[in-house]
Amino acid sequence: MTFLILIASSSFSYSLTYVAHRKEVGYDGWRLDFVRGFWGGYVKDYLEATEPYFAVGEYWDSLSYTYGEMDHNQDAHRQRIIDWINATNGTAGAFDVTTKGILHTVRHSKQFC
Repeated sequence: MTFLILIASSSFSYSLTYVAHRKEVGYDGWRLDFVRGFWGGYVKDYLEATEPYFAVGEYWDSLSYTYGEMDHNQDAHRQRIIDWINATNGTAGAFDVTTKGILHTVRHSKQFC
């Protein structure tokens, strides 16, 4: 499986014309960068028009902190990712950046010792 990273254009029709040929050059899926900047409904339109085998988005957002310490409950962060997936009507998944962010914070604060 070969992925193409989507860089969205302000012109939906131009973007679709450009990406319509992706299968001809061997791409069959999408890795969508910074999807927090795009409503999932717009992404759904792209995906339905290009019919990828698989699509995954990278929804980066800030974890919750109180007084400089990461909060233990990150459910709101995770829910924003789920809300984006729901807005795509299930046409895309998303990386679990919540867990990645937690692990990154734990590693750098040496809380695992």
